[in-house]
This record gives sequence, C-alpha cells and structure tokens, in this order.
Amino acid sequence: NSRVIGFRLSVRDGGFAFALITVATRPVVPRQPSPECQALFDSQAFYHDHYSAACNVLTSECINRIYNGLVDLWNDRVCLAAATCQGTEKTVGIGACISPEIAALGHEGLPTIKSDLFLTIVTDCRTAPGRCVVTQQQYVDFFYGTLSLLGSTVWSDLQSEVIGLWWASIRDWAGTGDVVPYGNFDDWFHFSHS
Repeated sequence: NSRVIGFRLSVRDGGFAFALITVATRPVVPRQPSPECQALFDSQAFYHDHYSAACNVLTSECINRIYNGLVDLWNDRVCLAAATCQGTEKTVGIGACISPEIAALGHEGLPTIKSDLFLTIVTDCRTAPGRCVVTQQQYVDFFYGTLSLLGSTVWSDLQSEVIGLWWASIRDWAGTGDVVPYGNFDDWFHFSHS
C-alpha cells in the first residue's frame, strides 16, 4: 500500500513534467478489543442479568458520544441515564476501553455531577442543588425524558425496570429512604461500582 503525500512539477525543454511523490504505508488494521472489553460490549444494556432494549438506546448513544470525544460521563445526560440502567461499572469500563482519558480517570476520577445537570433531574428544586433530593418520580421523568430527547420509540417497563430494578438499586445503595440527596446520587456514580 502507498499513499500520495505530494507532487512535483518541473519545466524542461519547453514541456512540463509531473511526478507524484508516494510513500509506502502500512495497512490500517482495526484494533481488536481485549477479551475484557469485548465482554463489556457484549453485555451492553444488561443490568443484574436483565436486558433492556430501551437501555440499549441510551447506552448506544453514550458509546457514540465517547467515540466522538466525550470524557465527562457524569455531566452528559445520556451517559448518566445509561449508567443508571446498565450500571456504572459497565459504563465506565466501556468508556475506558474506548478512551484513554476515561481509563486514566476511572470511577473516582470522573468529575462530579454539575448542578445544571442535576437541576434537570430535580426540576422542582428551589434551594441550593446540594440540598435537593431525587425522588422516584423525578428519576422516572429524567429517564423517560432522556429517551424522549433521543427520539426513542422503545420504552422501558415502568414498574419492573425503571422503578423495580434501576431506581431501587440507586435508592438502596444510597440508604437514605425513599429519596436520594445530591451527594448520595453523585456518590452512586463514583463509588457504587454497580
């Protein structure tokens, strides 16, 4: 294989001479993911051995965003929602397989959820974002609202998936009753390794 890197034009004896300058190149061989990364990709949109097509809408878009340079996973609405339905371990793991920056940051090194994104979840918060709590209904609205923003035609089952599996996992990990304060919500993304 070779590629053109330039050309040379010269004038001799009243005529033109044109030469292409080429260099040999190695063929581009796509890098195969490690077995660990392949296992993460193969289990995309599964959480506690449960697959969700709606979650796959979110996780696929999150992965596209990572391929396009996204590093700050917890300040991207789609990746935040994707992590709630497939777990943080898988979301950060897939991100680390794609992005060396995410790999270097790891769970604990990713930035905290910014207040402007948090306020899109706790829409009725009228105080400092750190004092607001996420309710079950706010999480449900955030999850379905994110699918809606993507134009999804696939929807999760409200009771068994959104509430019974994903919200319950966050709520139970936080251990704060029926609501999850900002600090605990943010900590779930950084420390639960769910």
